[in-house]
Amino acid sequence: MISGLHGRIRARWEAMDRNARGAALVSLGSFTLVVMAMLVKQVGSRIPTIEILFFR
Repeated sequence: MISGLHGRIRARWEAMDRNARGAALVSLGSFTLVVMAMLVKQVGSRIPTIEILFFR
């Protein structure tokens, strides 16, 4: 099941042109930064600042 899903995702990725791949990667990178910022806000009151900076 997972190998079938992986194959479909890989086929779709390889069918994309270079500009679309770049846009997808930039969007994914922006999304991960937003998630990181949300997590830092959530745990910022419970974890010392130096630990948050270390994991960033």
